[in-house]
Amino acid sequence: MIGSKSFKKIVCVVLCVCFLLPWSSYAKAEEYTPPTLSGSTYTVSTESQLRWVSAVCSGKIKAGTTNYPEKRDFSGYSVVLKNNISLGVVDRKSEEWALVSGEKWTPIGTEETPFAGVFNGNGFSVEGVFVSQNEIPTGFFGVLSGTVSNLTVKGYVSGKGDVGGISGQCFGAIEGCIFIGRVDGDGIVGGIVGKAKGTEESPCEIYLNVSVGEINAFSGECAGGIVGFAEHTTVSSCSGGADVYSMGNYTSGIVGLASAGVSALCCNSSGTITADGDTVVAGGILGASLEEVTLRNNSFEGMVYAAASTSAICGGIAGSFMGKIENSFVNGGVYSSIYFSETETDVETVCVSGGICGETAGGAVNNCYFSGISDCMGVEGYSICPDDSAVVENSFYSVGIAYVLYGTDEIYHVMALLTELKDWISSKTGYSSWQSVSGINESKPLLKHTNTAGSDGKNAWKVEGTVFTFYVDGNMDDYVCNQYGIVDTPWAVYRATIRTVKIKEGVTRVGNNAFLAFDNLRTLTLPSTLKEIGDYAFEQCVYLKNFTFPNGLEDIGEGAFRRCKAMTKVTLPKNIRAVRKNTFAYCEKLATVSIPSSVSLIGYMAFAMCDGLTTVTLPQSVREIDNYAFYYCDNLSKVVFPENLNRIGSYAFGRCEKLVDFDIPQNTRLEENVFWSVEQKGDIDGDGNYTVFDYLKIKSYLLGRTTLTKTEIKKADSDFNGTVTATDYLYVKTQMKNS
Repeated sequence: MIGSKSFKKIVCVVLCVCFLLPWSSYAKAEEYTPPTLSGSTYTVSTESQLRWVSAVCSGKIKAGTTNYPEKRDFSGYSVVLKNNISLGVVDRKSEEWALVSGEKWTPIGTEETPFAGVFNGNGFSVEGVFVSQNEIPTGFFGVLSGTVSNLTVKGYVSGKGDVGGISGQCFGAIEGCIFIGRVDGDGIVGGIVGKAKGTEESPCEIYLNVSVGEINAFSGECAGGIVGFAEHTTVSSCSGGADVYSMGNYTSGIVGLASAGVSALCCNSSGTITADGDTVVAGGILGASLEEVTLRNNSFEGMVYAAASTSAICGGIAGSFMGKIENSFVNGGVYSSIYFSETETDVETVCVSGGICGETAGGAVNNCYFSGISDCMGVEGYSICPDDSAVVENSFYSVGIAYVLYGTDEIYHVMALLTELKDWISSKTGYSSWQSVSGINESKPLLKHTNTAGSDGKNAWKVEGTVFTFYVDGNMDDYVCNQYGIVDTPWAVYRATIRTVKIKEGVTRVGNNAFLAFDNLRTLTLPSTLKEIGDYAFEQCVYLKNFTFPNGLEDIGEGAFRRCKAMTKVTLPKNIRAVRKNTFAYCEKLATVSIPSSVSLIGYMAFAMCDGLTTVTLPQSVREIDNYAFYYCDNLSKVVFPENLNRIGSYAFGRCEKLVDFDIPQNTRLEENVFWSVEQKGDIDGDGNYTVFDYLKIKSYLLGRTTLTKTEIKKADSDFNGTVTATDYLYVKTQMKNS
C-alpha cells in the first residue's frame, strides 16, 4: 500500500510533468525575437523574427509581449522581409526529403486564426523550409485570408488535406510568388496553394506565380501545378513548371478542379502531368470543372498522361470542362490508357484524349491551336475536342497526334475511338484529315499572351506581346530535349508566339536547346558580352533571318542554327576557332558565308544541305574539312581551298553535282569518296578514280603522240582554262599519290 506522503510526492511529480510539457513549447516560442515594428509595419531580417510571426498566429506567443499586434491574425499590419532568410538545410535522400539541419517550419496562420495581414517578401527568399504534419491546411502559410506577395519559398512541404507550397488555403491573394521544391499531400494539393476559395463579391486572386519542382497527391481529390481546388478565384499570368503526379480524381498543370466563378487567364504549364487511378481526368491547364469556367490565353507544352482501370480522360488544355476555352495552344503529347487484367476484359471502360479538351458538358472552343508530337507508336485521338456538344470555331492543328491506348497488363493494343475521326476534324477545322503542316501557316491565328514574367531562381525573363527578353549576368542554364522533342525551358510555352528574342547585356552564354523550334522567331538580338552559343540553341527556328554575331563570340555549338531555313547570310566573328558539327546544316537559303582566318576546322555536316551556297572561299587557317561538311549542296559550283589544307573527310563534297571549279592543294589527304557523285577533273575514263591510264593519256597527248576528244579535253582540264597543259598533268599525278 502506498503511504500518504509517497502518494503526495507522486502527484507532485505528475503535475510538474504535465505542466512543463506544454510550457516548454511556449518557452521556446518566447525565445523568438520580435521583428522591428514601425507604425503598422513589421520588418523581418532573421530566422528568429520570422518564426515569431508564425508563433503569434499559432497562439504560442501570448498577447502582452513586446511588439505584439492588436490582433494575432495581423489584420491591419504589414510584414516585410529585409533580406533572404535560411531556416536550415533540406536535402533529398533517394525518394525521401529530409531536414538535414535546422528546425521544422510551423505554417503561418491556422483555420482558427488565418493570417489576415499583408506579407511582402520584397523579392527575397526563404529557403530550407521543411513542413511535415498531419494537420490541415499545410504550407509556408497554413491559412491565408490576407495577401502575400513577391516571396520565393524553397524547400519541402508535406501534409494531409489542403496542402500548398505557399499556402494550404487562401481566401485572399497570392501575387508574384515562387515555390521551388516538392509538395506532397493526401487530399487537395497545389504547387502554390492547395485550396483557393473566394466569394462572388470578393474573389480570391492568384496572380503571376511560378511553381518549379514536383507536386504529388498520393490520394484524395485533386492536384494542380498552381492550385489544387479553386472556387470564385482568378488564376492569371501563372507558370506551372512543376511535374504533377496524382492518384486522385483530377490533375492538371495549373488548376486541378474548379468550381463556380473560376477563370484561368494567360497561364502556361510545361511539366509532365500524370494521373493514375480508377477514374481520372487530367489536363494541361485544368483537370475538370464542376461549373462554367473561362480559360483564355493559356498554353501548355509538355505531356499529359491519364492511366486508369475504368475511366481515363485527358486534354491538352482541359480534361473535362463547362464554359469557354479561347486563344490557347498546346504543343506536346496527350495520352490516355486503360489497364486491366486478362480476367477483366469485359469491364466497361472509358478512354478519351483530345488535343485541346477531353470532354465537355456543353462548352465552346475558339481560336485554339494544337501541335502535337508525331513520332511515337499509337493511334490518333482527337485533335481538338471529341465531344460534338462543344462549339469549335477557328481552331487548328498541325501534326495533331493524341494517343489512346487500351491494354492488358504490360502489353498494349491500340485502337481508334472513332472511325469517322478524319471526317469529323475536316468538318470542324477545314483541314483535310490528318496531315502534317510544316512550320506555322501564316493564315492561322497568331496567339498572343498579355505581358508576363518568370524566374526559376537564377534565370529571369519577360514576355511583352511577341517580344521575349532574357536577363542574367553570366551563363544561361543548359536545357534538355526529351525523346518527344519537348524542351524543358520554362519559356518553351511561348515558342509559337514569340517573334523577337533579345538577350540582354551581361549574358555570356546561351544554353543548350534554349530556343529550339521557336518556329515563329524572326528577329534575334545578341549582346556584346556573349562568348558562347550552346548546342542546338536556335535549331529549327525556321523563320529566323539574318542577324549579327557579336565580335567577342568565341564558340558556336553543334547544330546551333541547324534547319534555320530562312537564313541567307552568315558572317562569323574573328574569334571563332571551328565551325562545329551540324552548325548550319539544312539552312536551305544560306547563300553567303564569311569565314574568318581564325577558323581551323569545318566540322561534320557543318554546311550540309545548304542549297543556296554557290561559292565557298575557305581562309588559309583551315586545316581540316570533316566528313560530309558540304554534302548535298546542290548549287555549289566553286570552292577555294587553302594551300595548307591537311585533310578532306569522306563525302565532304558528295553529291555536289554542280561543283566544277576547285583546285585541291598538292599535300592534302583525301579520304574515301570525297567527291562522290561529282565529276572528277582529270578522270578521263570516268571510272571515278585517278589511275595510270589517266596519267599516261594526258602525258601522251602533251608529247603529241595521241589526240583527245572534246569530252576528254573537258575532263582533263583541271584548272578550267579551256586547254590541257602540264598543270593538268601534274594535278592528276598528285591525285594519284594522294589516293
